[in-house]
Amino acid sequence: METPQSAAELSDGDGAPNPTDLTENGQTDDVAVLLSDEDFLPEPPRKPPGPGIPESLGWIFGVLVLQTIGGLIVLVVAFFVEAATGDPQELSQKLQNPKELQRFLQRLMQDWIVALFCTTQVVFLLGTLAAATLRLGKKRSQFLPLKAVPIPHGIIIGLLIIPLMMFGESLFRFATEYWELFVTFFPDLKGLSEISSMDQIADLATQTSLPLLLLLVAFVPAVAEELVFRGVIGRGLVARWGLPVGVLMTSVMFAAVHVHPVHAFALMPLAICIHLSYLSTRSFWAPMAIHFVNNAVGVVIIYSMRDQLEEIEQAAQTEPSLLIFLAAGL
Repeated sequence: METPQSAAELSDGDGAPNPTDLTENGQTDDVAVLLSDEDFLPEPPRKPPGPGIPESLGWIFGVLVLQTIGGLIVLVVAFFVEAATGDPQELSQKLQNPKELQRFLQRLMQDWIVALFCTTQVVFLLGTLAAATLRLGKKRSQFLPLKAVPIPHGIIIGLLIIPLMMFGESLFRFATEYWELFVTFFPDLKGLSEISSMDQIADLATQTSLPLLLLLVAFVPAVAEELVFRGVIGRGLVARWGLPVGVLMTSVMFAAVHVHPVHAFALMPLAICIHLSYLSTRSFWAPMAIHFVNNAVGVVIIYSMRDQLEEIEQAAQTEPSLLIFLAAGL
């Protein structure tokens, strides 16, 4: 009978095991693998994709900075043009008087509103494209899929847009009443009431063409804002906090950058539906389409009534219909 070889006999001259090692039953097997304790350790947890809350807040700050930079560029140019064409002594007096300075800046913004919007939106779009490209890296096509939207989803999205606009408009009117009551106790917040994007668009509509208005107010936000909030921020928050909380947090941040509290509150249903459309279709075309159409319809309405701005303001102050509100919400 042959005696089994010992482990020493199975090793080479350096003491290292031969390719043929002992198995558990003492027999040799060419495919046996030597395992160590490290092979049984659990895999390290994977880092969630996208930004967390601190980085998301940084992105929001960056959005505000980009828009501020665009506005400052126009104001600086307008100031130098005014200084070159006007009376230097009169301009110096205006700069020394705070009230006169405020009126002067308001007049500059009114006279240069088209240039202000164009520059702000161009800086915003280019800045977000550059930042998102760097943040997403080489996998940006995977994180921002541009595949076709399934037909059933497209039909549902199309049917959602008008009720969403009506629902948001009703929320805006309801919230406006309470906001006006609120600012009576906090007069310092009345300045926020003057920062209304709808009023700015109404002023812009009297000085520009409809195609340019659609480009600035509908196309640029549909691309830049969706890129930031659904493409970058939303991906990280949903991955960390789950679907309901992640979508809600992203929607709150999206609404917050619109500054006016009433406008931000009225945008919440739209923001949530935009995000859900992105997650359900797995296509970046869906949120961009909803965002663009929502803004475009509002732009067309304002532009068509640009000569009746008082009527628009009065319509915004009328009591919303509870029946329309409930039907649109349903």
